[in-house]
Amino acid sequence: MNNSDDEFVIVASLKDKKWRKVEFPYHIVLVCNGITFRDRIHYRVCCVDDDNNGHEWCSEIIYFDPITEEFHMFPLLEPKSDQVENVIVGLGALNECLCIARLDNDKRDVEILVMKEYEVKESWTSLFSIRNLEIDPCYRALTPLFMTDNGELIFTIKNILDKINIVVRGVKWAGSARLCNPAR
Repeated sequence: MNNSDDEFVIVASLKDKKWRKVEFPYHIVLVCNGITFRDRIHYRVCCVDDDNNGHEWCSEIIYFDPITEEFHMFPLLEPKSDQVENVIVGLGALNECLCIARLDNDKRDVEILVMKEYEVKESWTSLFSIRNLEIDPCYRALTPLFMTDNGELIFTIKNILDKINIVVRGVKWAGSARLCNPAR
């Protein structure tokens, strides 16, 4: 991307071995970790608002569709009533569902949510919160990896020095390992 009003991304096709400019319709200040899910590349991003103010943390998800070669803003749930915006500290896939981790309770807890039906905003479902994890949204990331049948969440935490720790945490959750509807 460049810093002018004409923002774009350069993509390469392995099929025809050519580079192309693809319009990038968003104004962002930071791209955080991303995942490939359902053949699309999803990223946590820090956007610039209408007043040209950059956020200090990731509050949106964008994805790139390699078939159409377009970027799209991903539908997110509304922030909780006591929060101005979502502070997304993690993006991953849990048992075939897109999953986010967002800060909760004055940034002391992390709430884990899954999207039960891909691209359906109303299908975001809170699974549980991990108390007193205290993730700094500017420097750390939590990536959900897997949920076992007996309620253990396996995730990574990246710290300020880019050291990655794998964590297994038992959680109180009455659901099954089948979190969402199969791919359409």
